[in-house]
Amino acid sequence: MPAPIVVIVEDDIDLREALCELLDAEGVDVVRADDGKEALNLLRGGLRPNVLLLDLMMPKMNGIEFRRQQLQEPPEIRDVPLVVLSGWAEGREEVKRLGVAAVLAKPVSAEELCEVLRANGRWLPA
Repeated sequence: MPAPIVVIVEDDIDLREALCELLDAEGVDVVRADDGKEALNLLRGGLRPNVLLLDLMMPKMNGIEFRRQQLQEPPEIRDVPLVVLSGWAEGREEVKRLGVAAVLAKPVSAEELCEVLRANGRWLPA
């Protein structure tokens, strides 16, 4: 059985790399994206991850813009689940209305993130 694929969409390089290390240790194949525009291009290019971890405050295309655009795409892109990680309280409320799998406030603990990824979407190996 192939390893789950998780796209980390985060412009903070240190946080993105820490998330990559955490998920690598959990047996996940990780793909990095600096912003929503890059993530959308990956999906349009045929990448089919199990889930995207999405920050909301990013340059070029923020997380809310990404989700709005994602909802306009064909089902294979539109239906890729999102777990939002953000310190922006108003943005977290807005993206909840746009229908995402989970919304977590930054800073998020490794335990909390892994629990959500295991429970919500079977996105981490047991």
